[in-house]
Amino acid sequence: MILRWPLPPEHRRVTQHFGENPAFYRPFGLDGHEGLDVSAPVGTPVTAMHAGIVTVLSAPASYGRYATVEADWGLTLYAHLSRALRDGEHVQAGELIGYSGNTGGTSTGPHLHIGVKPKPVDQGNGYKGWVNPAPYLQEEEAMTTKLAGHVQIWSAATEDHLKRALYPALKLLTGVDPVEVRDKVLPAYDRAGRPRPLIWPRKWTDDITPGLVAQGAAGARAWRDAVIGDYAHWRTVLGCDTVELDNEIICWSDDDAKRHNEFEAEVIRLLAQDGFSSIALNASVGWPKLEHWRHYQETLATAQYIGLHEYGWPEVNAEGHDLRYFDWHVLRYRRACETIRDLGYRLPRIILTEIGWEGALVGLGHRGFRMLPDQNAYLDWLKWYDGEIKGDPRVAYANIFQTGAKHDWREMDAVGSEIDGALADYVRNSYAPAQPSAPADAEATQLKALLNIQPATQKACIERGYTFLREVYAVGDAHARALAYDAARGKYVGLWLDAKTWRVVREEELSGKVMG
Repeated sequence: MILRWPLPPEHRRVTQHFGENPAFYRPFGLDGHEGLDVSAPVGTPVTAMHAGIVTVLSAPASYGRYATVEADWGLTLYAHLSRALRDGEHVQAGELIGYSGNTGGTSTGPHLHIGVKPKPVDQGNGYKGWVNPAPYLQEEEAMTTKLAGHVQIWSAATEDHLKRALYPALKLLTGVDPVEVRDKVLPAYDRAGRPRPLIWPRKWTDDITPGLVAQGAAGARAWRDAVIGDYAHWRTVLGCDTVELDNEIICWSDDDAKRHNEFEAEVIRLLAQDGFSSIALNASVGWPKLEHWRHYQETLATAQYIGLHEYGWPEVNAEGHDLRYFDWHVLRYRRACETIRDLGYRLPRIILTEIGWEGALVGLGHRGFRMLPDQNAYLDWLKWYDGEIKGDPRVAYANIFQTGAKHDWREMDAVGSEIDGALADYVRNSYAPAQPSAPADAEATQLKALLNIQPATQKACIERGYTFLREVYAVGDAHARALAYDAARGKYVGLWLDAKTWRVVREEELSGKVMG
């Protein structure tokens, strides 16, 4: 986890490190100082180190006036404030949440106390769950870029751009030869001492997908069959085990969204049986409608990532909003995250599988930045966008549409444009090795369990001639339990399956009637 400094560069002198002065802190039940103290004059702006919910609190005998920002991964604390803002609100990394001060009984001079408490909380670590903030804090300039490549077609110019930029992730249409990527681009990462990028393919199926989605789960098998050959080839050549699902399905009604969810969840399950993780949805700008997210619980529960698209355009709309930045379609993923959080659903990491400037927002059709007189303004926008998502752990990558385009999308292609070299230099020079690229192994195991339990339990029952009723399981358990009915004996039975092999390891006759 990378955190932004909460204070400006001129106010980052640490006056008390983590773990110092154990004798002073022992009466408080601590092995030493539980955070970092950073000298700052009263009234210095304090900004959020990451995205999350702000809570403003008061502890006159210790922290004085202070604020916390809480996210799924943990909590950060900002103490001794002269003023605290945004209580109860969701903020993004870098947004103002207060001003430094000298409040609280243990403060001996104007400073900011910084605390970091990851989840799950280790209350027995000697610091009541607080950990050293220093390894989490990096200068903004050193934070890894999340801008990623998006390649439709291969050319010498595309190859040169990718070898110079060394994007942390690459999305490629399956019309590209994966051997070209393996033999010509990946060695450039090795020579530079960089980790190889996350690479995933997308097969173009836009001509058949809408009709299959309309069938819900029934259309999933045909879609899987249409892509599996290409995806298996990419795995053989490049080791790709993450793949992209359907593209820009627009659901106007609740029923449309329900069918789409059924389709997505079933495709995710089928591809998981083939050994692939999925980037689901890949929704067009403004979709799904916020009120439709409630219909996507199964997709959110089982996808490795969800893909969303965001576009802007350098023009002010009729309401006076600058379409480059805070309009309905730019950074809208934040509204989706808030909606999903309020629903209580799981939120997979997000890949913004398309970002850029799209003239269709103002009625110009598919026109891109290269039609404009100042192409460098687009580079400035990409840097701004990268800055907005760098500190947000919910976002893995943002694919620039395009970095190697077919002829009809050339106006959106950075390759061969005026910003080609400068963009590649920015991405290459923004690298830092600490940014995680995928969910933890524990979550991947949980997803595998969710995806495989039902077909495995059903299969086990059928093989024994039983009627499958339902399964009972907890994701973290090492087994799944299937409840079934043996018509030959007139008995209910329970089967226990190993979650790694999905083989039955125990069978037990149940007494009484199984309900539900």
